[in-house]
Amino acid sequence: MLPRLKTTLAAALLATSAAAQTAAPPAGAPATPPPAGSPENPAGLIGDAMFVQRLKETNEFEIESSRLAMEKAATGAVKEFAQTMIVDHTRAGERLQAILDDPKWKLPETPVKPSDRNADYSKMLEELGSLADTGFDRRYVAAQTQVHEEAVALIRDYAARGSDAALKAFAAEILPEMEKHLEAIKRVPLPA
Repeated sequence: MLPRLKTTLAAALLATSAAAQTAAPPAGAPATPPPAGSPENPAGLIGDAMFVQRLKETNEFEIESSRLAMEKAATGAVKEFAQTMIVDHTRAGERLQAILDDPKWKLPETPVKPSDRNADYSKMLEELGSLADTGFDRRYVAAQTQVHEEAVALIRDYAARGSDAALKAFAAEILPEMEKHLEAIKRVPLPA
């Protein structure tokens, strides 16, 4: 009888433990986002500070790579796209900075380290700097496509599920423009 009681108690404890692990967090407890890359969180829901950091990194890459394109691109279509990127991303950066400068909004005191993407962007800029003519054009278009795809996913995700109202509104405001950029870069003709 005693072994049977132990087995029953063990089963009850396991069932209680499993139920506790799958239960929703108590009211008022912070919700943990689903894992990054999952269908519920494809872009990886991130905090406000990390969203700002990643957006700034992306924006800086867009501007710097486009400045290079204005100097090095072989085709007018690439230069035209690059000029649009400089203007639009400078303006977006200024709008973001206006939100961050508002005394009602403050980034957490804990500094956010640059993301791994920042190192990737630095490598891409270095590579672009070493190229010229049509080789530059091809790599610039590929980089702009990749970075815009990432930016659109980041912005779309934050606009839908971010926690700060001002940043969510900003993300929702710039999302259509970033989607237009992505479509435009996909249509840039490249020489054979």
